[in-house]
Formats: sequence, C-alpha cells, structure tokens
Amino acid sequence: MDVFGVALRMLEQVATVLIGYSVGSVALLLIAAFTFYATVEQDGLSRAAGVALLIGLALLQLAHWGHFAHGDDLFASKTYVALLYVVAPAFYLFFSGVLQPQAGARWM
Repeated sequence: MDVFGVALRMLEQVATVLIGYSVGSVALLLIAAFTFYATVEQDGLSRAAGVALLIGLALLQLAHWGHFAHGDDLFASKTYVALLYVVAPAFYLFFSGVLQPQAGARWM
C-alpha cells in the first residue's frame, strides 16, 4: 500500500471516531434536553425543532459512517438529501425560539 492509501485509511479511522463521538453527544444532549433543560422557557415548536435537529444530525453522521464503511453513495440517497433539507430549517426554528422566546413563531 502506498503512502496515499495509508493516509486515506488513517483519515477514515479518525472520521469514524469523530462520527461515534458526535452520535454519542447527540444521545447525551437529548437526555439533557428532556431532563435538565425541561424548565427552560421554550415554545413547543422550538423544542420539537431542537429534537429534530439533533436526530437529523445524528442520522447524517450515521450516513457518513455508511459511506466510509460500506461505500454508500450519499448523494444518490434520497434520505440523505432529505435530511440535509430538514436540518437547516430545524436549526433556524430551534435557535429563533431559544434566542427570542417572547417573539414566538413570527414566520407563521
């Protein structure tokens, strides 16, 4: 195996470790959201968007792991593309509710 192949394999292993870390972090953040941060003033839409954001990011990371482990074609997957389109609005809805709780859902 040449130097490029060894470096690429090492990068894939580092990425796999970071994927595992981020999926584990999502689990801890979901636990924290439903226990410690349950009393935070937040409307239902913002709370649901936060959960959708965390789950969407975890699923994207698992799709990236599938690409490394099995050679899945990410952009040919409709699920992957749909997750990309779900995460961005979830991010906006979550943080607009957190940063401006008194304003409510102004976009409606």
